[in-house]
Amino acid sequence: MISRLLVALVLLAMPAAAQQEFHTPPACWSAPRITHGPWSEQPGERAAVTRERVAPAEGAQWLASPNGAYRLRKVDPDFSAPPPWNTRIVVDVERPEAVVVELRNHGNATAYAVWVNEKLVLVRVWWGRVLGADLLVDAERGEIVWRDTVRGGDAPFEQSRGQACPPPR
Repeated sequence: MISRLLVALVLLAMPAAAQQEFHTPPACWSAPRITHGPWSEQPGERAAVTRERVAPAEGAQWLASPNGAYRLRKVDPDFSAPPPWNTRIVVDVERPEAVVVELRNHGNATAYAVWVNEKLVLVRVWWGRVLGADLLVDAERGEIVWRDTVRGGDAPFEQSRGQACPPPR
């Protein structure tokens, strides 16, 4: 009896939990927007940071940090091969071991990484067509110091077309 009641409560709560909240309603947007939400929406833990010795890659293109002390390069998957697709971001921090950000089983869009300052790297990856992640990696500490869910806004924008923009709350 109690288990049936618990299942019923979970099923009733699901639509409310699945409903997406926006800072500004999509009916007020002039174009689709990327929005952000809590990390709990992520489809499992598919981002990891490790330290490892990485063989030198001849001809690799490196992106230097603003002060030129560190550098990073992205190793993209072969998108012509079937999934899963994994991307590695290798960060050379003047140590024998590089900091490696592993993005596992992501969608068919290339991930990107940019320096925010001399030691922080912003990484964006799309797990699929709608859901992605922003990660802020501290290259010196070798860890993710901030993360956020990213959602594409094409579907909410299209679904709200023709609706009136509600007045501000």
